[in-house]
Amino acid sequence: MRRLWIVLLLVVLGSLSVAQAPRGVPDARYGRLARGINLPFWFWYGPGSQAGIEVRYSDEEFSTLAAVGVTFVRIPINLPFVHDENAGDHLNAANVALLKTQVQRVIDAGLAAIIDIHTTDEDHANFSWWLEHDPAFEAKFVAFWQDFAASMAATFSADDIFFEILNEPIFYDSPEAWPPIQAGLAAAIRTGAPDHTIIAGAARWNSFDTLMDLTPLADPNVIYTFHFYEPFAFTHQGATWSSSDVEPLRNIPYPSSPAIIAPLLSNYTGDAYTTLEDYGNENWNAAKVAGIIADVAAWASTNNVKLLAGEFGVYKAYAPKDDRAELIHDVRTALEANGIGWSMWDYDDSFGLFTRQDPAPPRIDPAIAIALGLDPSAALIAVPYLTATQAGFNDPADPLGPFKIKNVSGGDGAFCGLSGGYYDEQCALVLTGEPTQNVKVKLKWKGDDLKALGAGNGDAIQLIFDLLPATPYTNVTVKLVVTYTNGKAPSVVSNTFTDEVYDHWLHPSLMAPIESKKIDTAKMVIKDHTSGGTVYIDRMNLFLLQPPAGARLLPVPPASK
Repeated sequence: MRRLWIVLLLVVLGSLSVAQAPRGVPDARYGRLARGINLPFWFWYGPGSQAGIEVRYSDEEFSTLAAVGVTFVRIPINLPFVHDENAGDHLNAANVALLKTQVQRVIDAGLAAIIDIHTTDEDHANFSWWLEHDPAFEAKFVAFWQDFAASMAATFSADDIFFEILNEPIFYDSPEAWPPIQAGLAAAIRTGAPDHTIIAGAARWNSFDTLMDLTPLADPNVIYTFHFYEPFAFTHQGATWSSSDVEPLRNIPYPSSPAIIAPLLSNYTGDAYTTLEDYGNENWNAAKVAGIIADVAAWASTNNVKLLAGEFGVYKAYAPKDDRAELIHDVRTALEANGIGWSMWDYDDSFGLFTRQDPAPPRIDPAIAIALGLDPSAALIAVPYLTATQAGFNDPADPLGPFKIKNVSGGDGAFCGLSGGYYDEQCALVLTGEPTQNVKVKLKWKGDDLKALGAGNGDAIQLIFDLLPATPYTNVTVKLVVTYTNGKAPSVVSNTFTDEVYDHWLHPSLMAPIESKKIDTAKMVIKDHTSGGTVYIDRMNLFLLQPPAGARLLPVPPASK
């Protein structure tokens, strides 16, 4: 009998031991976060309508991401999109349902998804500031996360979605105030989703320095994220939202050394000069990057936690292309050498792996794909490509021939109205008008100019350009007209571009079918319907589109006048 009691006692103690054992992040689940891409401008600064959200990314794009080797996507979400403080469950039911349908599309493509509540340091979306200064908002955010996590967890497996508490909490002057707030939010998520993995991070924009001072949460089912945009002078050169010492920088190389940077210093003064000089003296290279990431990995090893580099990348407007690829390679290989999953910023915008020029499908950047250890060939199948040299019309005296600008209505159209333009040091077309005026401007290229493109020998002419609305709710119609010398009816395509988020560059395009080899002119007609305000047009380029043999051509949009 005594032996029986001893056996029963051991069984009970063993059961308690198993029940109380920490449940960390399963290796197989963590493996789903091996290689990722951020998908901004979907549920964060995204389309303003359900229809726009549903077509922002296609099923084919998700399948392509999986085919090239991506294992997950990180989905930034603006809190007001899914939050309704007046609802009993604190959720906007319609928008959460829409989010779920889109996440399911991601999962159906074989990808996992990080659900990321994405704050920024702009006033209207600075949830970090409210958490730091307003206990009432903190209570609302805690209640929201519990209900949101429960709703999402009821729909999606713990191996398919991950909950990221907050993107880039700032708490710059008091980083020690963030951990207890984060602990409360993590507890709320855990109440709503007992089995799902949480992604936590440190203050000061998910800095790796601050992370290494962080005491991990008691919850073992947590991955710790950090963002790596070092060296900042290189990764954010020219970015208008970056610091005033980095914004003026252009064509800054990587790696850096005093000798490499010295010839560039005469181009800068003040803080920009100092920052660039420091960048050279810091000798940034693969070894330096690897050393920093190894330090973060050592912190994780000491604390027995797993890591994720939730963001890294290089703003591509001004960074030398090969150097951009080299740094991305150096960061990615350092992360993988330490067993750290990663997610590059971003998919198809100013840091993008792809370039989107509608209506053509997004085009992968093979150099960046290779730098990320991905296989770009899967994204190059059956996609139209450009056989002619890009014709950059950044200057009226372009070697392809001058083009004419005709102001055909009230207001003003000036070619060099914006010094510097968007990508380069030349200029941009500016449309301005009084509140009662709709500005209309025509740009015209003659057939002789188009011969450099081999026009008439392909399938379509594509006009690609950049558009910056400087006024909210801009409404701009752009028309591409191709005329012929043999009396053939013109090829006409047009589209109206609307953006509720102003001061944000759009990158649209139009594609007109070539109906005859006897091309006379190609005209770009721009009409600003904003009833006042300013619109910038830059980087107007014409391409000849010719498909490879056997490739699938996208349907050309129907002509409209």
